Amino acid sequence: MEISLNHKIKNLSDTVESLSLSGGGSSSSLSSFVGCKSYMTGFAELTVFQSNTNIPFNTIDYDIGGNFNTITNEYTIPSDGLYTFIVRLALQQSATSNASVGLYRNNEANPLYRNGKLSGNSENLITNHMCIAGEIYKAKISTGPMTINTLRPWSEFIITKIN
Repeated sequence: MEISLNHKIKNLSDTVESLSLSGGGSSSSLSSFVGCKSYMTGFAELTVFQSNTNIPFNTIDYDIGGNFNTITNEYTIPSDGLYTFIVRLALQQSATSNASVGLYRNNEANPLYRNGKLSGNSENLITNHMCIAGEIYKAKISTGPMTINTLRPWSEFIITKIN
């Protein structure tokens, strides 16, 4: 039986926590992994989000380091470094042809990164960015309205420190 990547990351997180609590072993290489994956739950199947709205990734799959806030839908960078940001959305194509999604930093008015007009029934915004500890990042609807199919399990926000 093959173990999914999410399950492997959860196991890694549990191992780091166990080593930290017991004081045993060297967890320095394990504890250097930082990241989270969140997704949407509890919405109508097709939910319309307007321009300048935070995308409500309100359920945590994993959050190593505890840096994602499900109330504000923001991720606080714990340490300087290069991070990968992935925003995946399942869309209702006919209702989102002129919409766009952006990655925003520190409540700035304009997105740090933004995709163009959406096409198809899914959208990915993937980018790497050098971040500074304490910066706050969130995914927002840059241009709306955008209709997201929230029952599809792969509308998600993934952040991982890669260096």
